[in-house]
Amino acid sequence: VNIGIAGAGRIGQRHAKNLLTQIPNAHLVAVADVEKKRAQELAEKCGKIKWYDDYEKMLEQKDIEAVIISASTNVHKEIIISAASKGKHIFCEKPIALTLEETNEALVVVQEVGVLMQVGFMRRFDPALFSAKKEVDKGSIGKPLVFKAVSRDPEGPPLDYARVSGGLFVDSAIHDIDLARWFMGSEVEKVYAEGRVLIYPEYKEFGDVDVALITLTFKNGGLGSIENSRRSGYGYDTRVEIVGSEGTLQVGYLRSRRFFLLNKSGVSHDVVPSWMERFSGAFVHELQHFVDCVMDNKTPLVTGIDGKKALEIALAATKSCQKGISITL
Repeated sequence: VNIGIAGAGRIGQRHAKNLLTQIPNAHLVAVADVEKKRAQELAEKCGKIKWYDDYEKMLEQKDIEAVIISASTNVHKEIIISAASKGKHIFCEKPIALTLEETNEALVVVQEVGVLMQVGFMRRFDPALFSAKKEVDKGSIGKPLVFKAVSRDPEGPPLDYARVSGGLFVDSAIHDIDLARWFMGSEVEKVYAEGRVLIYPEYKEFGDVDVALITLTFKNGGLGSIENSRRSGYGYDTRVEIVGSEGTLQVGYLRSRRFFLLNKSGVSHDVVPSWMERFSGAFVHELQHFVDCVMDNKTPLVTGIDGKKALEIALAATKSCQKGISITL
């Protein structure tokens, strides 16, 4: 499958590396970024493939069969619509857009044209989480009753990024929200969220929060609890627990390397430094899945509808936090 990448930032560079070294049936043929130097540098690293400083021009390249969208969220919609209109299959980083209106506009075109679309919720492809989902589906813990998640970043993102990210709920919690829907096997019907600015006072300038708690009520009667923090102070910490009627599943770890240091100072171990390292395998698996779906004409594990539903819940959490009320979907 011939692939072009729209967006040569940190995640675009990771996808490029994985396509070149880990996905044998993928062929990276072009990269585009509005920052000319960044596009050119990534193209040279990838073996002097074609590069563009205009996404639209790259999409006009005839041999591109699929596109990975890792550009800023504010241009996702226009790239999706253009790519779909040209018959190119789409892998889009989350969120699809910052509003449901723009998301619907993009998905309508994708559906009308009939191209394949996968959303980049890479956690579903993490081996531990994927195995846990299989156990849930087998009935190993009975009926899922409660979903619990913790996601704490080592440090907050750069201020310029945080300002346009859509906020903590849309940018970060949306990953946990997607997992909640996936594991519980039910849609969310009510959302309540509390958030505070307790770490980065500058977040108040653009109405965001850096610590938050979300409570979810599912249509099947289940409950969910999600904690998010922009800074842990010790490393990257993400954990999931699914409580069932016949047992419980727990997924997550803090140690990057599996050893303990024991001396007169006590017992210590390292921690996972970042989400890039924690989900390095998941990034490979999600792209391999996308390429396989394109080649075999299969529906991806994470569809555009999944992206839309997760965004709807994240936006409801944002509104709940701002107004101090529960939001019914």
